Amino acid sequence: MLKTQDNELIRVNMGEARIGNCERFDGIDLAQFIDDLTVYIEHYPMQHHALCSLPENPYLKSPVRDCDTISYENFFCTYQKQLAQCQKVRDFNLILGESSSLYMAARLTGIEESRFISDAAWGSLGHETGCSLGTALADNRRSVVVAGDGGFMMMCQTLSTISHNKLNTAVFVMSNQVYAIEQSFVDICAFTPAGAFAPFDDLHRWDYKSLANAYSVEYLHVETVADLNGVFAALHENPCKPYLIKVNIDKKDLAPAIQDLAEAITGNKVDDCPCGNSTAQGNNNA
Repeated sequence: MLKTQDNELIRVNMGEARIGNCERFDGIDLAQFIDDLTVYIEHYPMQHHALCSLPENPYLKSPVRDCDTISYENFFCTYQKQLAQCQKVRDFNLILGESSSLYMAARLTGIEESRFISDAAWGSLGHETGCSLGTALADNRRSVVVAGDGGFMMMCQTLSTISHNKLNTAVFVMSNQVYAIEQSFVDICAFTPAGAFAPFDDLHRWDYKSLANAYSVEYLHVETVADLNGVFAALHENPCKPYLIKVNIDKKDLAPAIQDLAEAITGNKVDDCPCGNSTAQGNNNA
């Protein structure tokens, strides 16, 4: 949300509602409000819906080559192409927590109803791997997690329970070795070539292959788009196996959706940095 949009924001909480910065209404029942809003939308004249169109999916037209080094952008472009080609992928339970990937995955289309599970609250950091245990136990469809490495480090032990229960969950860990969202809010210029990351946003380097062996799950490693397509092939060929998949993301690769979010909220823009206009490294060739 842009700072300048605050006066246009309607916030409804348990017991009160606010319109912009001024008007406040007490005694609001949140559940009743949601029910009434749902009824209103269902009965809203259909001709007005024609005035609103969904934005074009940016992943559908982005060129992706097998030799390209993996980035946030082409990871989700590839995932979108898999969604378009394969019903099994559309039927995965796709689970995301508070990470750069959540905001990128929100642009995907074609996922089956009730198959996109996410939580964007800051307190949910790392919940996605744990959440996948619940979805896998409740549903025989494969659960696929796309986690940030910072969040995964908080809940990695879930892999032990996944393996013990012979579940087929696949966990992608987007390994850029930094709390990228926090860093983008602290100083977005860190993602430019001359920028430096805050020490509290740097992450420890883990040996994910050894971790997979310790938890008795299959291990795969993604460096390029071709590697990622190979992962999807492995998931199709081995529908019953659990996987830990490390996806190497360049530390300076600022996900476009996070750049948009951070610039809108903080007012600080990459193009205004000393060496601006050079954030995403993901379009570089391998």
